[in-house]
Amino acid sequence: MRRALRFGSLVFGLLLSSTASAAGLDAVFAMQMPDAKGQAVAFSQYRGKPLLLHFWAPWCVPCQAGQLDLRALQAVNRVRGLQLLSIAVVHEGEMQGALAQSCQPGVPLVYDKKKAIWLMQSLGHVSAELPFTLLLDAQGTVRLRQTGLVSPAELDAALKTLSR
Repeated sequence: MRRALRFGSLVFGLLLSSTASAAGLDAVFAMQMPDAKGQAVAFSQYRGKPLLLHFWAPWCVPCQAGQLDLRALQAVNRVRGLQLLSIAVVHEGEMQGALAQSCQPGVPLVYDKKKAIWLMQSLGHVSAELPFTLLLDAQGTVRLRQTGLVSPAELDAALKTLSR
């Protein structure tokens, strides 16, 4: 009896998590955030393409210590059609100074602290701990979900799963 109850709970949990994942992906592509110039960036433009979302903040010590080289990732993975989006978890008043120095030229950067936290939580990252990296393939399947620093080997392995 206990075994059947545990199995039922496990199945229900898996169903619930896959629904949350679908809802989280819908939230990603419904999102809009301003870029450094204040222009709205619609995430819907990334639907159907491999996408790496990298959440970080200029005040986050681990984010700065192990900062991903998004420009290099973009250049190397262009053949896979990889799109990158750097998401700064900051308020509008924090856009200047440290954030401007931390952004990587040529990599799309958006920001909105409340929306970024809500989006991370919608994707199942309830604690919203930074940095947080999510890699989606063109079908929206999560290929990498990493809280904290991403090792180059882990990221490379996940990127190799993307179709060419």
